[in-house]
Amino acid sequence: QQLNLPQPQRQLLPLPQHQNLPLPQQLLQLLQHLPQQQASLLSQIQQIHFNRKNYDIKPNHNPYHYPNNNPTTTPTTTHTTTPTTIPTTTPTTTHTTTPTTTPTNTPKTTHITSPTPSTTIPTTNPTTLCFCTYKNLHFPAGSLIYNETDGAGWCFTSYCNSSCVVEKQARPSTVSTVSTTVSNVSTTTEASHTATSRLSSTTPYTGCEYVFPPRKDGETWKTDNCTTQTCHRGVITTTPVDCKSVEKPVCENGYPPVKVYDESGCCYQYECECICYGWGDPHYVTFDGQYYSFQENCTYVLIKEIVPLQNFSVIIDNYNCDPSGHATCPQSLIVNYKSYKIVLTPKRLNVTTNMVYINGNQIFPTFSNEDLMITSTGVELLLKIPAIKATVMFKSLMFSVTLPNSLFYNNTEGSVVSM
Repeated sequence: QQLNLPQPQRQLLPLPQHQNLPLPQQLLQLLQHLPQQQASLLSQIQQIHFNRKNYDIKPNHNPYHYPNNNPTTTPTTTHTTTPTTIPTTTPTTTHTTTPTTTPTNTPKTTHITSPTPSTTIPTTNPTTLCFCTYKNLHFPAGSLIYNETDGAGWCFTSYCNSSCVVEKQARPSTVSTVSTTVSNVSTTTEASHTATSRLSSTTPYTGCEYVFPPRKDGETWKTDNCTTQTCHRGVITTTPVDCKSVEKPVCENGYPPVKVYDESGCCYQYECECICYGWGDPHYVTFDGQYYSFQENCTYVLIKEIVPLQNFSVIIDNYNCDPSGHATCPQSLIVNYKSYKIVLTPKRLNVTTNMVYINGNQIFPTFSNEDLMITSTGVELLLKIPAIKATVMFKSLMFSVTLPNSLFYNNTEGSVVSM
């Protein structure tokens, strides 16, 4: 890239012509003009030196890179200076201008603009809506979460600050009780001052407007049978139903106790189940875990109520299942409940098939009505009586009966009962 610099006048002063003078006189004339020629050459050399100095013309350097007279400007500022400042120095400068006046103008025009203010431009992040979460409830920034006092004279306050961080404060209550007895004027003034501070420190509380439907301050409602909620000073508190503490007992039959809930479905207590079962060439385990066996071709009462409260009983019908006549197996299990007679029996042909009869009528293994529910897996039959929480299982040579202790304890008799 070429830079157009002012070209100095390189011609010398014209020499006088003395063609008619003798040679010695011509030499004398030349010597007389020599000081003027020297002065002209010196002026041209100074002009060239001045131009090189001002434009900083160096090999392999950008001619637009002006000298930097400000020591605090970083080298990166030279990249933001546009070449539009070059026209401020016009090429009309002649060799008669002294170098003491022009350098003071050029640096001022090249260093007025600095790129450093671009680094101070603040950046603003987009505002993000946020909220605080307390007891599964959301509170917007700047809102009061709770403000409560205890019986010991302390005040507890919680806010959701502008950054959506919960801030908690605990401080002694500054409100004192106003005495009802006024003895003199000074005491009256002190009491009125205390009452004024009490009024100024009292904050009106709104209801819980952020729930649906909105609730008023002090309002209480039930969310379900086991939970109540209360709006207190803008905060919803959840209170479960108060249930008595229970201990887990150890059951005699070795089975773990089960939870039995009350009518509300909220509170429970532990209870040992009554479970008896039998298998094979009959072996039996009673409700209390006692084991015994006997082989007789007969029908036995396994369970029967002493006082018929539920009209429930279970009977097993055995038969000789071995040609020798010494081994017996369960042929059917008969369950009596209310007016129902349910017979669970396997039919042993090529394959064993479970059959179900209700009051003498065969039904498919899967059956249900308002009192009974019967299901089958193809191998196992399961009878449930929801009203008395009874379960009877029958699978070929195996059976089991499960009863609730709360309905049948100390009111049963039979082959599997020793309670």
